[in-house]
Amino acid sequence: MKSVIFPAEDIRAIDRKTMFRVVMKPQPPDIVSEIKPYCTGINWLLAGYWKANGCWNSTGPLKAPYLPGETIYVKETWCSGSGIFHKYSGRPVVVYYKADNPPFPGMYDKFKWKSPIYMPEWASRFKLKILTVGAEQVQEITEEDCFREGVKNICANDPIAGATWSPLPNFIHFWDARYAKNPEYQWNKNPWMWKFGVTPPPQWRALVAENLRRENPIDRHEL
Repeated sequence: MKSVIFPAEDIRAIDRKTMFRVVMKPQPPDIVSEIKPYCTGINWLLAGYWKANGCWNSTGPLKAPYLPGETIYVKETWCSGSGIFHKYSGRPVVVYYKADNPPFPGMYDKFKWKSPIYMPEWASRFKLKILTVGAEQVQEITEEDCFREGVKNICANDPIAGATWSPLPNFIHFWDARYAKNPEYQWNKNPWMWKFGVTPPPQWRALVAENLRRENPIDRHEL
């Protein structure tokens, strides 16, 4: 199964996140004005067609990593817990996730966290179904998509403040923090990226929302 890496901010917003973005690698040529991610009714899904100087071209290596209808699992920073492993599978009985708050202060200080790159499917607690695929430059994001990306609507119950408040600065801060080590992908460079509309299983969304809102959340995943 394919996977996607989410930083801690995305994990904490999973109960309201219905979209995520992935930078295109490599970036298309500067002359590209439009990218068509896939052709409906044709078996050329996500062929990577791009438009430049009014002409469509399919020679570039612009292929989205996920297809509509696919289910992927989410990778995040993690570590095995108790040191007790299942007799037959060899998997740890308990898995901890760094994005969660520790049950008590200092609990995580000596944990040896593992990179999300190495998270296997069995250790993941989230699966997302890809509903839509699109392609655009990051500065084309709308305020609606900022909310779908998980930015919290702090003015939801205050229409007066909501008339002037925008979620865009919060999204820009998150985006630049995520790509701090890759300045060529920061907001002011306006990189091309794939955007995916997703739906997580409702039971996972409800479980995580409850877990992350607790004062002393239990952040173990019993396997």
